[in-house]
Amino acid sequence: MNQSKQLLACLRHGDFAHPGEVEAIELTMPSIAKHPHQNLLDVGCGLGGTAHYLHSQGFGHVVGVDLDEELIRYAKKRYAELAFVHGDVCDLTSLVHKTFQMICCFSSFFSFPLQQDALHAMASVADKGARLIIFDYSKNSSEWVESPFRWSKTATHFNPIYIPQLKEMLSKSGWHFNNSMDVTLQFEQWYETLLQQFESRQSELIKQFDSTLFDKMYDGYRQLLLAIKAGTVGGVIVHATRE
Repeated sequence: MNQSKQLLACLRHGDFAHPGEVEAIELTMPSIAKHPHQNLLDVGCGLGGTAHYLHSQGFGHVVGVDLDEELIRYAKKRYAELAFVHGDVCDLTSLVHKTFQMICCFSSFFSFPLQQDALHAMASVADKGARLIIFDYSKNSSEWVESPFRWSKTATHFNPIYIPQLKEMLSKSGWHFNNSMDVTLQFEQWYETLLQQFESRQSELIKQFDSTLFDKMYDGYRQLLLAIKAGTVGGVIVHATRE
């Protein structure tokens, strides 16, 4: 299985690939009504931890989609009660055969090489009035930001959200921007904790994985934390509605 995601799951106490784990989900979802019969799409679902948590909390029938086939195989086995699909977000209309009342992206949107196309694809499988929730990295300008995730095979692009640009893309894709909330302070705290976990469990992780992967990931997250502290990268939660 994807070794980097597996290492992160060890550190994050569950099958989560996004910072903040359950705390981040709770921070993101308070305005979203729970309904056991609504359809929810988790785009970039990774190991399936977020999809499982949302389902367990009564948000509805959850379908997870991810580009990494290994992760989807794991999620299908680990969370057999949920539906997981392997494929590209831009191919959603051929991957899923239902419409959704809620779509969420937890630390996946930044990695989409064609973000405008991804928003179009998500709109094509969303009911009118459906909610879109994006929890992700942010930046304060349209300037390019160096990727800290050089080990990743699916996050080869690092394009944090620049709100003015995202608003324009949403409008062109059939979404209405509702609001955004800056969570940079929380991102800083979460990554400080993650690095402390790396350091305190270094020997164990190197024994279970290998020193090369450990060093790449530790250096990448250290670079990311420095960028957050410098104000180059932040965190944001965006809510939009299908028009």
